[in-house]
Amino acid sequence: MKVDLHTHTYYSDGSHSPKEVVDLALGRNVEILAITDHDVILGVHEALKAAEGKNIKVIPGIEVSSSVQDKKETVHLVGLFVNINSPRLKKLSNDIIKLKKYKTKKRLESVNKYFGSNITEGDLSQKTKGTPGLPHIGMVLLERGYVGTIKEGIRSMTNGGPCYIKFAGRVVPSKEAIKIIHGAGGIAILAHLSAYKNENKFITFEEQEKLIKELIGYGLDGLEIYIPDTKKDEIKFGEEMARKYNLKLSGGSDFHNEKFIPQNKLGFLNIEKNKLSVLKDRIKIM
Repeated sequence: MKVDLHTHTYYSDGSHSPKEVVDLALGRNVEILAITDHDVILGVHEALKAAEGKNIKVIPGIEVSSSVQDKKETVHLVGLFVNINSPRLKKLSNDIIKLKKYKTKKRLESVNKYFGSNITEGDLSQKTKGTPGLPHIGMVLLERGYVGTIKEGIRSMTNGGPCYIKFAGRVVPSKEAIKIIHGAGGIAILAHLSAYKNENKFITFEEQEKLIKELIGYGLDGLEIYIPDTKKDEIKFGEEMARKYNLKLSGGSDFHNEKFIPQNKLGFLNIEKNKLSVLKDRIKIM
């Protein structure tokens, strides 16, 4: 069966509406789809509505950017089966939207000064229904010929880039993020286990296990290991960790826009239903 438990819409940094994501999934015979926008739940209702009466099950989700004590790298936690009417989840989403708006305004000032680009917030709002961020600024920089790729545009605004701004804005602690996900009735999953870095180097299996153990202390429920470009030894390690610590397993494409990120192809995961233990007892497998 085809399952995709990690996708984004234009309410975060994707390029498609929730309905378009659902329709694309249907066209690729995806049977179970989770909408997991970064830090917001705005697109879930639209996706659920688009799926009504169709041969697809939409799971309400969110991907929360969080921090773990001394770790510099942002830790992404996917919440699946969340109640989008949860007051604490709504507050988290609204607080992050306000912070993102402030960051985008300041980044635009820096970008326009460096490139002489004169990009406005109105230009960015044409790229997303949600809150514009790094990818959307990168898109406009590319369209206007200031950079060669969106990634180049994004790099100009990240640490070490000429337009980088260090923000003192609060990142949600992982412990709090997991608590909020659980409070909304959801399952907390460590996203893309094999993708984390330390000082621009991918962390080792030993470091991954250390991170997993710390998050388990906060109530982590599972690991996302079935993702694009994952090596066999990385999948094997993730499955070993799940057995060792009694964690659920999940997977998904991390779909945003296949034109710009072609490897993250929606519906890439064709997997035996018993592999995705995150679905067990929570959903009727079609």
